[in-house]
Amino acid sequence: MVMCRSPVSLIVFILSLKFLSIHGVWELDKTNFDKFREAASFPIYFVDSPGCSRCRVLYPFFFAASQIFKDDREIIFGRVQDKTLIRQWGIEELPAIFFHEKGEKEAERLEGDITVDNIVNTIALAMPGYIGEVKRQHVIEVTDKNYDELVITPKQNVILLNYNNEERNLRFSYEEIATAFRFDEQVIFCAIDSDKYPQLKRERFGHQGNPAVFWYEADNKHDKFLYGGKIHPEALLQFVNEKTNLWRKVNGRLEPRSGRIENLDNIFTKYVPSIKDMKISKMKAAVSELKGADLQHPWEADFAEYYSEMIERMIETGSNHVPLSKEHEAVLEMVNDIDGLTQKQRDFFVRKMNIVDFMASSIKNYDPTKNIPVGKMIPAQPKSNSQLPREEL
Repeated sequence: MVMCRSPVSLIVFILSLKFLSIHGVWELDKTNFDKFREAASFPIYFVDSPGCSRCRVLYPFFFAASQIFKDDREIIFGRVQDKTLIRQWGIEELPAIFFHEKGEKEAERLEGDITVDNIVNTIALAMPGYIGEVKRQHVIEVTDKNYDELVITPKQNVILLNYNNEERNLRFSYEEIATAFRFDEQVIFCAIDSDKYPQLKRERFGHQGNPAVFWYEADNKHDKFLYGGKIHPEALLQFVNEKTNLWRKVNGRLEPRSGRIENLDNIFTKYVPSIKDMKISKMKAAVSELKGADLQHPWEADFAEYYSEMIERMIETGSNHVPLSKEHEAVLEMVNDIDGLTQKQRDFFVRKMNIVDFMASSIKNYDPTKNIPVGKMIPAQPKSNSQLPREEL
C-alpha cells in the first residue's frame, strides 16, 4: 500500500504553489506544474481553455470526482489553462485529462468519457490496493467560493438542493437521482449545505426556507426557478426528466421514450397513413415538416435529424419496412458492444433504437379503423430475447 506523504511535505507543497483555486482544484501553470506533479502518487489534470465551451460543460464532472479525494494527500487534482504547457504537450483538442502514475515521467491521457465513474475507475486501476472501494459522489457540493464557477458558468442545466443538517437523509436521496443521470452532460446536480454557508444561502436565495430545490435553465442562469413539488426521489426524477427530455429510470436505465421528441412523434404519426401506403409526395412533405420543427433542447438535434433521415431512406429504397429493420439490427449491435463503446455512446444508440422502434411499431400496427391519438406510441410486438439489448452497466 502507498504510504501517505507527511504533513510537513504537504505544507511545503502548498506554499510552493502560487494559489489554490477558488473551487478546490489546484490552478497550474508552467511555474508550479513540476512541483504539483512530484507532490503526489497520482496527480491528475484537466486541460482546458477559458474560451472552450465544451470545457465548461465537462469541467463540473472533473470537479465532482475531485471531491471524492479531497482529503487524500496522494491523489490530487489540478487544472491547466497555460497555453505554453498545452502547446508543449501537443494537445489539439480540448478538454483533455492527463495523469501521472507514480514514478512515470510521461503523462497518460484519460481514455473514454469525462465522467466521475471513468475518472475514479482510472485511478483505481492505477493504484490497486490503495483506494479500495470508493463511494462515488455525483452531486457537486457548492460553497461561497465556487458558486459562480460551478452553477452559473457551466453551459448546461443545473438543479440545486438547499439543505441543512436536519435534511441529511434528503441529501442522500438526492445523490441517488444524480447517480441515475451520471452519464448525461445535459444536467448538473449541485447542493448547498446552508448550515456551512449561511451567507451564500442568504445572498443567493434570500429567505427561502430549507429544504428547497432550484432549477437553472442552461441559457438563463440568473432567473432560477423554485421547484414546488415534493422533494423525494420519484418526484425529482420525474421533474428532471420533464425538464430535460432525457427519460431515465431511478436505476439509470433509459425509458423507451428516451431520445424521442414529442412534437416530432406527433408529426411522424400524422403521416403514418401516407408512409404505410408509400405516398412519396406526402412522405417528402413529412421530411420537410420534420426538418423545420422547433426543438426544446439543443442536444436533441442529432435525434431530430434521425426522424427525417429514416423517411428519406424509405423513399430511396421504396420500402417502409426494410430501412427500419436494417437500422434496428445495426443499432442493436452497437448497443450490445459493451467492450468497444463507452456507456455514453451506448446510450446514444439506445435512444436511436427507441426512435426506430417507435416508427416501426407505428407503421406496423396502424389501423385506420381505430382512433389512435396523434403522437401516442403504438405498443410494439414482443421481441425474442435475442433481439433485446443487453442490460446497461
